[in-house]
Amino acid sequence: MKTFIVDLKRALKKRQLSDSTIEEIVRDYDEMIHTGLEEGMSEEEILKKFGSVEHVAEELARVETSDPKANADEETFIKRFDLTEDTYCIEVKLPTENVTYQQGEDNAIVITANRALDEKDYTFRYANHRLTIIGPRAKGFGLFNLLTRHLHTAITITLPSKATCERLHHKATNGHLTFKAVTIGDVRINNVNGDVAATQSTLNDIVYATVNGDLMIEDTTVNSLTTNAVNGDVMLTKTTIKGAMHHETVSGDAMLKQVTCASFDMSAVSGDLTAEEFYPESYKAHTVSGDVLVKNRKDHAITKENTRTLSGEFRVDA
Repeated sequence: MKTFIVDLKRALKKRQLSDSTIEEIVRDYDEMIHTGLEEGMSEEEILKKFGSVEHVAEELARVETSDPKANADEETFIKRFDLTEDTYCIEVKLPTENVTYQQGEDNAIVITANRALDEKDYTFRYANHRLTIIGPRAKGFGLFNLLTRHLHTAITITLPSKATCERLHHKATNGHLTFKAVTIGDVRINNVNGDVAATQSTLNDIVYATVNGDLMIEDTTVNSLTTNAVNGDVMLTKTTIKGAMHHETVSGDAMLKQVTCASFDMSAVSGDLTAEEFYPESYKAHTVSGDVLVKNRKDHAITKENTRTLSGEFRVDA
């Protein structure tokens, strides 16, 4: 197994890939090897699924040296579902694809992508008022699963103009997620590393769980927001939260600017809270070593008495 990794590094260097890219690819293969051994596969079985070193290196070099912007303005039609009902929901499970939700002018769900997608690898289905999209396994053995991490696949889901999306559940490993001027009911997002961005949207109750992904919301109205992160940051700008915001993190920071909410509570180990023009009606923060730095011009509910920190700095400036 070590011989495969050594030979792969040599073959990638020969194709003039950067050291950082080679290290990323090697980490991916180390992960697949570790997972395969844990699942009871032999080294011979894993190597057979990988294929020859030269073929792997040639395909990876082709993907890494291609221009991801070459077809940026071209969209490939994937599916269209015309709706007659008033409400629907969405369930998406994708490993690495970037996904954008946007509002359309027709009463139909239209799915496009920046490249052709093999329908053997993807499921696009609409039945019983539910849109279901399922992609290739996030973890797998073989060149296809690794290439999907480096192809920068982007999928756009255009929502209908009249029917209302009552619920969205989006699960991803590394893909980014974007909401552009959409109205959606309950939103549940689970990812590992991908970032989430929402602009000029109206979202009901958001529950966001991540390891390293960041959450960025701007010029958006939300009923409630619950975040649970290990390292991912939360950045809100010009955002109105009608109800409660709960932020739980290990080392992720919360950066809030021009944000109002009915209540705010934060629990962190080393994550900081940095806020400007932040006006919760009620407030509570608990952090071990994180700082709480607030700059407000008007009266507010943020006080040291409602902030518990062992070694972090607390400062409120007018």
